[in-house]
Amino acid sequence: MAEKMTIYDIAREAGVAPSTVSRVLTGHSNVSAKTREKVQAIIDRRHFTPNLAAQALEQNKQRTKTIGVIMPEVTDHYSGKILCAATREARRLGYETLLFQLPIGEKYDIGEIVDQLIRRRLDGALYSGGVLEVVRADLPGALNRLMEYMPLVAISPPIAGINCTFLHNDLETTIYHAVQHLYMLGHRRTAFIGGARTMRDSGARACGYLRAVRELGLTDIPSYHGEGGFTAESGEIAVLRLFSETSAGHRPSAILAFSDLVALGALKQLHVMGLQVPEDVAIIGCDNTFFSAYTLPPLTTIDLYSEERARTAVNELINCSKESTPKPPFTLVRAPAFIVRESCGVMLGRRENL
Repeated sequence: MAEKMTIYDIAREAGVAPSTVSRVLTGHSNVSAKTREKVQAIIDRRHFTPNLAAQALEQNKQRTKTIGVIMPEVTDHYSGKILCAATREARRLGYETLLFQLPIGEKYDIGEIVDQLIRRRLDGALYSGGVLEVVRADLPGALNRLMEYMPLVAISPPIAGINCTFLHNDLETTIYHAVQHLYMLGHRRTAFIGGARTMRDSGARACGYLRAVRELGLTDIPSYHGEGGFTAESGEIAVLRLFSETSAGHRPSAILAFSDLVALGALKQLHVMGLQVPEDVAIIGCDNTFFSAYTLPPLTTIDLYSEERARTAVNELINCSKESTPKPPFTLVRAPAFIVRESCGVMLGRRENL
């Protein structure tokens, strides 16, 4: 128990600022006798042993008016929207952002990245989780260590073992409704493309898809969800492999893509193969990327409100850095918006024998 306690835990229980706990630990005189006695009682009862590095940092810390942003490499529009919105909101409030990118497809030590944030003495950190990062076993330990030094807000579904504020979308339910939408249009063979290499690691989107397939009694064969990736090229490859490895009677009549970028590649490959969207194959993307309204046909997609979540995260971080009493972490879930356009075949109405 003692090993897991931090000055933030002590401060939260005592109802004081972490800096007050630090002053008590260092014997600083600028603490009332009553507060010192209350904090010390909790320290003694919890058998708390301070992290000396964190204690020194808290004692000497000067506000940098900067927050760190930890996220996968900004190679897609979704991540770019979060970063831009966070930066603009921070600047509006008189703060700057410092980006720490998690390499895609490369080995890296998350602990070293956390050390860099700690050395910068930032006012807080925003973590925007990617699908692959969430399954890392070393992530909870690294982020918990970071929270010994600064508040943390995550744009991510809750991660086991991390007690911070989480902001995320109910993507599982929304994807379920997307498959249900295709079902109501007559589709019984819907494939899922993109994401991690296995459905298990593809997060809430894959869970929503699989739940819909099973509850609605749709065709469920391995080839319908056997190809991953996060790029337009991966969408091309997925469609090529999907249609070349299945016989004509078993090819999907609808495709649900992990993202709009994956859907973009799928649209291109379907065109190359001489298939019409949505007459031959319906398709739905995710992210409501800027180009989704301009594809041919316009892409049905899901708006994740990424910019709004980024602004909310920045405001929470800055408020936490200013508050004398730590605010308990919370989880805020928002329902994404389903944006219906022509690519899903809604203009064709319900069809039979798809």
